[in-house]
Amino acid sequence: MFKNEALLRTYPTSWFVKRFKKLCHNILPAELADVSFGQLYGTSEPDKVVDEVLLSDESEEVSPQVRVAIPTYASMKASDRLALRQKFDELAMSTGYYFSSAEDYTYEKHVGLNDKILVMFITYEAKYSYMDVGFNGDLYHVTSMRSLPKIQRYGLMPKSQSDEFSYPDRIFLFNGIDYRQILDYGCSKAMKKHDNEFAVLKILKANLVNHPLYKSGKLKFYRDPSYSSEDSAGTEQQAIFTYSNIPKGLVDDEVLVYGGNDGSIRTMKFR
Repeated sequence: MFKNEALLRTYPTSWFVKRFKKLCHNILPAELADVSFGQLYGTSEPDKVVDEVLLSDESEEVSPQVRVAIPTYASMKASDRLALRQKFDELAMSTGYYFSSAEDYTYEKHVGLNDKILVMFITYEAKYSYMDVGFNGDLYHVTSMRSLPKIQRYGLMPKSQSDEFSYPDRIFLFNGIDYRQILDYGCSKAMKKHDNEFAVLKILKANLVNHPLYKSGKLKFYRDPSYSSEDSAGTEQQAIFTYSNIPKGLVDDEVLVYGGNDGSIRTMKFR
């Protein structure tokens, strides 16, 4: 029933959604827990805001992403709203999901309510995906040049790059896409602002599929739901991640080095 990874789990999305709705009714004022979009838009639309749960794939037992909506009064203090959101974050953490992103929208129109309504739309992601997606081409990993010597010595090791998220340590990779897309996304999101040079490491599919770790099923890859793009032909491209180490012997000897400040590109040897 549960996804287990290193003795940790992500509960089924339906389990999380059920408890999210229960928490809304337990801690929100009754008129907010039952508020409908019709009240916000000034229409007769009956759908309740707290029922606005969007899944990336409803057929999956553990959806990669869950987007929820939490209505609050716009006059609520920011500190109180943060404390409220933390209760939902705690629920997500306890069920194997982590905070990914949030957007706030204020609704001017409302029926039967005493104040403007601010709705927090929050996206949570599953800590442990259960579907091994594999890959269909060479894999690429973006890292800062200051991290390269350690990778040259030990290989790629799972690590969390951000204090903002609470996901378990991972290695993020790009699945056979143009290197300019890799640099644009990897350097802007994954790296720290003071880094000015980045290395793009290639893991050849031909080497990887014949490695004992992959053939034994110990090295698995999962889709990163926070990234999606299209190449020049309009084909969808996605990023993936793994929880496992990638031996240094699997890294191709040619490394692409990108100068973040001037946009220059050069190559160097990995070994």
